[in-house]
Amino acid sequence: MKPINTIIVDDEADSIELLQIQLKKHCPQVHVLATFNDPLTAMAQMGSFEPDLIFSDIEMPRMTGLELMQRARPAGAQVVFVTAFNEYAVKAFRANALDFLTKPVQESELIEVVNKVQSNLRQQLSERLESAKNSFQNRTIDRIAIATQQDVSFIRLADIVMAEAKNSYAELLLQTGKKVLMSKSLKDLEDITDPDKFIRIHRQYLVNIDYVRSFNRQESTVLLKDNIEIPVARAKRDELFQKFSWL
Repeated sequence: MKPINTIIVDDEADSIELLQIQLKKHCPQVHVLATFNDPLTAMAQMGSFEPDLIFSDIEMPRMTGLELMQRARPAGAQVVFVTAFNEYAVKAFRANALDFLTKPVQESELIEVVNKVQSNLRQQLSERLESAKNSFQNRTIDRIAIATQQDVSFIRLADIVMAEAKNSYAELLLQTGKKVLMSKSLKDLEDITDPDKFIRIHRQYLVNIDYVRSFNRQESTVLLKDNIEIPVARAKRDELFQKFSWL
């Protein structure tokens, strides 16, 4: 787990120092990015940081911690208010604070709130990873890049008639009749193609059904454009027949 990047805001220098000592001793996962003993300075400079967590006093000269968070809270930062006045607890939670600590801060309460922050960060990371995964899976890929010593060619998937396994490579047959060797395996190509368009009919072949002219069930072969005939694996015959029966 990455460090919990933190900012501390408190007009009392002794309170900042004590909290830093407690964090270093009991919560080593917390990394203090900056400390501020003036809320106006904090408001002007907090935007240059990307904290995961802010510890802020509430009762401070010129601006309260509640006002500071309303005006300058960095996006995504969790806030824990630290104060000697219990009367601010309700206001603190109305300000969407993660938690509220009363001075003098008890070590057990500090550890508990840091663990809560860490749990929230794990959840946020998990949600971001899931979102990225879903975004990638839902992404429509319509072409691939084939690199040679001279250049890089971009080939539309719709122009691929079939692909044949060549050891760890795959040879593409294009609708123009041209053959192109790609440095990826047939499985790699299969993984990025639309399963409703491309069918792995044999361990050696992946075909684009738009170019299939006929399927011979008795001979277990398919005929592609230009009278190209390739075998269909026994285990794929029923699947292929069902696919064509719905076209």
